[in-house]
Amino acid sequence: MSTSATHDRHEAHARLEAIRGELASWVDAVLGSYAQILFSGSRRVGALLLLATTLAGSTALWGLGAVSLAVATARLFRFNRDLTRVGLYSYCSLLVGLGGGELFDPTPDAFVLIALAAIASVFVTAAVHSALGQGFNLPALTLPFLMVFYLALGAARVVDVPLSWMRAGDEGLSALAWLPAWSRIYLQSLGALFFLPRVDVGLVVLLALALHSRIALLLSWLGFGLAAALVSRLILLGDGTLPFVLGYNFILTAIALGGIWFVPSVWSLLVAAGGVLICGMVSVGLVPFMTIQELPLLILPST
Repeated sequence: MSTSATHDRHEAHARLEAIRGELASWVDAVLGSYAQILFSGSRRVGALLLLATTLAGSTALWGLGAVSLAVATARLFRFNRDLTRVGLYSYCSLLVGLGGGELFDPTPDAFVLIALAAIASVFVTAAVHSALGQGFNLPALTLPFLMVFYLALGAARVVDVPLSWMRAGDEGLSALAWLPAWSRIYLQSLGALFFLPRVDVGLVVLLALALHSRIALLLSWLGFGLAAALVSRLILLGDGTLPFVLGYNFILTAIALGGIWFVPSVWSLLVAAGGVLICGMVSVGLVPFMTIQELPLLILPST
């Protein structure tokens, strides 16, 4: 074999390896975006969460499209490759896509609006991450998502994109009718983390949470238990969303404080419980204002 042919083979092999590396980096970024919602960096957790959203059909495509657009934007503008690969710049865009797919009617205007919001989320996430990280050593969490998505909701009204608020679905209920009512609401709360308050989606999210961390799973029960206790003392909203809205806010707060930002211990459980109670106070205080403004509470209290 000639030296020229050998050289060509080496070049072809190098190009193939480069393509494989780029594809692997892209897959890591997409799955990492899903996993970030549960404070995880595992591809398996991300894959399970992606699977959970596919149970909702078209909503999954909105989410996947938004996160792919976000990854492409981060790479185009040469943001930190390591942070891009773990999904740090794109997880808020994922939530924008899922939220848009579930709450916005699928019109051309809605498509353009969500695409712009997904791209904007990348820059807002980078800015908030830099400002809070360098200035206060604090994480951005879902603050960039809230900043962008509330603006998108306002813009939707201006451009006349029809909206429909998140409601609990009946999917999976018939097969799990034997479960206590609060167990079903717990699963709906887990699904609502991805704008899909459905029992079948919640079951897959529960599997992902168990795979991620048994401590996080226990903390989710703590958070939801406190949410259930609070809801029993409140006047429920007319659309019945308050139980699972409080549920996923309390669950995320408990996991973040009890298992992520503090070393898991008895003291971290107490901190988590205290943080959940504060989250409850914020939630109850915001409900009347958000209802008057016809805005969903979303994940605002836990942020």
